[in-house]
Amino acid sequence: MASPQLELLHCATAPPVEALERWGRLVAEVPVENFDYHAQRLLPAVWVNLKKASKSFPDEARLRGIHRRTWVHNKRLTAAAGSVLDLFASHEIPAVVLKGLAYNEIFYHDSGLRPSWDFDILVPLERASEAITLLEEDGWRFKEERLDPAERMEHGATLCKDGLEFDLHWNLMREARNPEQDAIFWREAVPITIDGRETLALSPTHQLFYLLAIANREPHNRVRYLLDLAFLTRQLGHEIDYQRVPEMLTERHIASRLSGLPLEEIGLEQLKEGLSPTIFDRLWSQASGYVFDGSHEWYYLVYPLLDYWLHYRGRSAPRWSVTEYMRRRLKVESAQDFVTRTLRKLARIVTLIWR
Repeated sequence: MASPQLELLHCATAPPVEALERWGRLVAEVPVENFDYHAQRLLPAVWVNLKKASKSFPDEARLRGIHRRTWVHNKRLTAAAGSVLDLFASHEIPAVVLKGLAYNEIFYHDSGLRPSWDFDILVPLERASEAITLLEEDGWRFKEERLDPAERMEHGATLCKDGLEFDLHWNLMREARNPEQDAIFWREAVPITIDGRETLALSPTHQLFYLLAIANREPHNRVRYLLDLAFLTRQLGHEIDYQRVPEMLTERHIASRLSGLPLEEIGLEQLKEGLSPTIFDRLWSQASGYVFDGSHEWYYLVYPLLDYWLHYRGRSAPRWSVTEYMRRRLKVESAQDFVTRTLRKLARIVTLIWR
């Protein structure tokens, strides 16, 4: 049997009768209570598919309850996002809704189907400082240190209010933060309605690109993004330019992100055909990811060097030398601090290799 997460993916996407058979075999081998957190996030979609085949199946009540709790939480997120969109609209700040909230509206059509921890909204870089000021006046606070969008060291920041979290983006992706790389997403954004409010979302082609770009950042969330990909292509596949997507990944030096994705599980393996990522692409694809399990210790210096080359070299604003950039990125206080921290990183790398 495949891993529980992959089996759950098929239980959520296969024809209902087949999905019901797969579900019975899966829970006979692995009880639902033994699913890890990431597997449980697939269960609302499994329940929606299984109930098309039967009103009664193993753990039906449990799955129904998970779907209901997901619906309630997502509705709360939607209401909070609506307030943020109203705030931006009142000051004529354009906004693109990303990830879960957009997916629920565009291709899931069910607020209880995809669990979301937070919501994500993209604003233009040149309006980001103004957006942050408005959000802070409205009671939103930075989860960690306050970030100035003008510094452009990151693509966005997380803000909190009333127990909810919200990711404000001023670049779509950490991996591609040059303003011209975001221009096409704004130019081809499509209208969407969130909680009765008119706003924007990425086009279907760009939704596919974005999902493929972020799906391999965190291995534990990979199957959840495969589910998104399956629903996206099932609902909007006729509107997607499949040839353009690998080209966009290649242009941003993250084409090798596709290599670790089991796209054959959802019938998208053709996207890998003809790709031949460069060494630079492979390094950037991995170094710009979000793996926090210790295996990326050696990217301590690789990431900032590649980041500087891609996003800051030769730029007029902000105009930083390599030394100034490294000081800001790594928060190095002195040459001695840099040497000490580098040696500590090397020691941890040796420890990981030795294991």
